[in-house]
Amino acid sequence: MDLFRYQPLSSSEARFRVLSLLPGNDSDPIHCKLSEESVEGSVNQYEALSYLWGNPKQTEIITIDDCKLGVTANVLSALQHLRLKDQTRRLWIDAICINQDDMVERGRQVQVMEMIYRNAQMVVIWLGLGERKVNESSLGLSDDEATGSEGGEDAFTLASRAEASEGDSSDLMIHLFDTARSGWADLCQIFLHDYWKRTWIIQELALAAKAVVMRGEATCTWSALSKLQRLVRNNRIFIDLYRSEFFVFTDPMNVISNALPASIDSILSPRGHEKSTGLLELLQRFRSSQATNPRDKVYGMLGLAEEAFKEDLKVDYSKGVAEIYADVTRSFITHSRNVNFLADCFYRPEEFPDAPSWVPNWTAKLPPKYVSLHELSIRAPFNAPGSLEMVVSIDGNSLLVSGVIVAPIVDLAGVEDLARPNGLDGHVYSDAVSKKHGIDNNDYWIIQAVNRNMDGSLYSKKEPGMKREGRDPTMLDRAPNMMGEFRAPNGRRFFGTDIHVCGLAPVETEIGDLVCVIFGCQVPIVLRKVGERYKILGESYLHGFMDGEIESKMKDGRLHPETFRLC
Repeated sequence: MDLFRYQPLSSSEARFRVLSLLPGNDSDPIHCKLSEESVEGSVNQYEALSYLWGNPKQTEIITIDDCKLGVTANVLSALQHLRLKDQTRRLWIDAICINQDDMVERGRQVQVMEMIYRNAQMVVIWLGLGERKVNESSLGLSDDEATGSEGGEDAFTLASRAEASEGDSSDLMIHLFDTARSGWADLCQIFLHDYWKRTWIIQELALAAKAVVMRGEATCTWSALSKLQRLVRNNRIFIDLYRSEFFVFTDPMNVISNALPASIDSILSPRGHEKSTGLLELLQRFRSSQATNPRDKVYGMLGLAEEAFKEDLKVDYSKGVAEIYADVTRSFITHSRNVNFLADCFYRPEEFPDAPSWVPNWTAKLPPKYVSLHELSIRAPFNAPGSLEMVVSIDGNSLLVSGVIVAPIVDLAGVEDLARPNGLDGHVYSDAVSKKHGIDNNDYWIIQAVNRNMDGSLYSKKEPGMKREGRDPTMLDRAPNMMGEFRAPNGRRFFGTDIHVCGLAPVETEIGDLVCVIFGCQVPIVLRKVGERYKILGESYLHGFMDGEIESKMKDGRLHPETFRLC
C-alpha cells in the first residue's frame, strides 16, 4: 500500500479538507476518505476535534483513500472511539486535514481556522481514555471516598447533575458533597489533564457553537462541565467551611475553580458567543498556555482578537519568533491608546536575544507562582500615569516613550526574603530595607501591593495604621486562607528608593535601576540606563504612585517629563 500524498488545496477561496471516517466495528482498522471542500459551503456539515496531538514519534497507521498515513496514538484512539458502526462520520482533525509539512498551507489554514471551528456542527473535546493519574490520597480523601462505593459518581455525572439543577446553589453543593465525594478526585483529574494547557484550545472552544467532552466512551456537554466549575468558584467560602473534614492537605477546589474553562467562559458574551477581545488581553490572560511552536502563542489567539489585529497580522510560519512578536507590539501601538504591553516585558536576554527589551516575549519562563499586577488588579485597574496619555514613536529598533523618573533604587532585599511560603508572617517587614525606609507591620503595605479587597474594590486611602473603610485590618491575617496563597511577592524583590518610598520590582533589578512611570502604561516600569538608552526590566509596584499621583508632583515641579529611548 502506497503512502498517502496530499494534493495542494485550491487558493481561489477559503478551502479545507474534511475527513470521512468510514463505519466499522471496534476491532476493525481505521479507513477514511479525504475531500477538499469550501469552508463557507460546509456549515454544520462536520464535527471538529479538539485534542492533544500526543507523541509525534510514536505513530500508528490508518488508511486514507487506500493509502497509508501515520497518526499519533492519541489520534488513533480518538478515531476508534468516534467511529460509528453503521454510518460515515465527517470530521475535521488538523493533524490529518492539514499537510503539516507544507508551511505555506499551514499558514493559510490557520488563517481560516476561526471559520472552521465556528462553522462546525459540534466540537468534540477528546481527553483520551481517562487513566487515573491523580493521587487521591494527596487530595485528603480516604480510600473509600476516593474510589467511591458501588454506584459512586464520576466527574461527568457530577457535571450533568449540576447542569440539570435549579434553585439555590449552596443546597446543590451540599448535596454533591454528601452524596458524591468520589467524584471530586475524578473532577480534579479532568481539570489537571494536559489538554487544558494547550494554547489552541482557547480559540477552539470559544468559537464552538456546541461542544461535548469525551473521555473513552463517556461524554458530557461542555456547558455542564463549565456550570459545575462556576458553582465551585461561586461557592468557594462555603466549600472551605463545609469540606474541611475531608479535604485536608492539597486544595482540589483551587484545581477546579482555577482551571482553564473559567477563563474561556470569561471571554464569552452572555449569549455564549465569543466577544471581540483585545489581543493584548488574550495574550496576558492565557500567557501560561503552551504551544509547541512559539509562533502559535500569537496565531492561536488571532481568531478571537479584534478585526484590526487580524488585518495587521497575517499568519506566516517562515517569519522568526522575534519578528512576529515585534509585529504584534507594533500593532498594539497602532491600535491602542496605551503602552500597557510594556508591563509584560521581562529582561531575559538569554531567552529572547533577537528582540529589543520593549517587545514582550510571550513564551518567557515566569517565576513560579508569579502573578502580574494586571491580574491582581483586573477588577480595579492601577492607573499610575493618571490622565497623562502616551507619547510614543518607533525609530528603527528603538521605542521612544514619554514619562518621568520617580526615583532610583537604592536598597534591595534578597530574593530569598520574599520566597517563604507565608508572605504575611512578618519576615518582610523586619528586613533591613523596610526598617531603613520606615515600613513596619502597621502599614500593611505588602497587602496594599495588590491594593485591592477580595471583591476587587479599592482599599480606602487613609493613612497607615488607621482602620480602613469597609474592611477590618484583622481580616488581613485571614487573607492567605481565604484568597489562596498570597502571591504578589513571588518573582519580585522588595526595594527602597532615595525618596523613602518602597515597592516590589523584578528579581533581575539592581541598585541604581530607575523606577519610572511611562505615560500610557498602567503600572510603573523599572528601567536600566545603558549609555543614552534604556532597557526594560519589568513592571513594578511603587507604594503611593499607583493611581495618578505623579500628576500633582509634576505640577509642583518635583517630577519632570522626559523621553526615554528604549532598546
